[in-house]
Amino acid sequence: MAPNFSLELVKQGDEAYKRKDYVEAQRLYEQALEAAKARREDTNYIYSSLAKAYKKNKRYRDAYLLSRKALPTPAAFRDCAICLRSLAKEAKKGHTEASYRQALDDLYRLAVHACLCYGAHDCQSGVSGIAYEKATVISQGLKGRQINATFQQNGRIFSGGLLTEQDYDMLIDAFGQNENTYVPQQEYADILQAANEEMKRQEEEFQKSLSRL
Repeated sequence: MAPNFSLELVKQGDEAYKRKDYVEAQRLYEQALEAAKARREDTNYIYSSLAKAYKKNKRYRDAYLLSRKALPTPAAFRDCAICLRSLAKEAKKGHTEASYRQALDDLYRLAVHACLCYGAHDCQSGVSGIAYEKATVISQGLKGRQINATFQQNGRIFSGGLLTEQDYDMLIDAFGQNENTYVPQQEYADILQAANEEMKRQEEEFQKSLSRL
């Protein structure tokens, strides 16, 4: 197997995607992913392509699970939200109430995660630099702590830029009106404080390294 075999498969998948042959693109991206895993190569660059093909083939749950692997990048938050909205709409159309509510619960928790990572920043338009580095530290802190908040219990998210008014309309449709305002930064203040301390530590280490030059 050539060293660039997985990359070649991705290129072939890209060509199939351009031809709008999304089934073939998905097959090639899946092969590329397996090849990269077998050779212990980086797989992150394949996830977004495969998730894109899954969405075109209406495999929204698979696309969502893949996109989650790239959190906390703003693009991953956006992609996850798109998948969950599609899942909710499909479930609503198919009259599967449990799946409808589950997709919306997942969307709400995703928005809480985004709010903790980026606060008032709009991850719809993109965030980079120090803000992204801090979001990575926050996400690491969240790994051992499940986000259990729901719209039904907590209400509208304060500074939750990921959710649109249409999202809130679906949440109200599924769970009823809720006049509460939820501030995730209060509940997860310890994780945010730890992130601030870590960022300060990293900055001090950086300044020390500069002084040694």
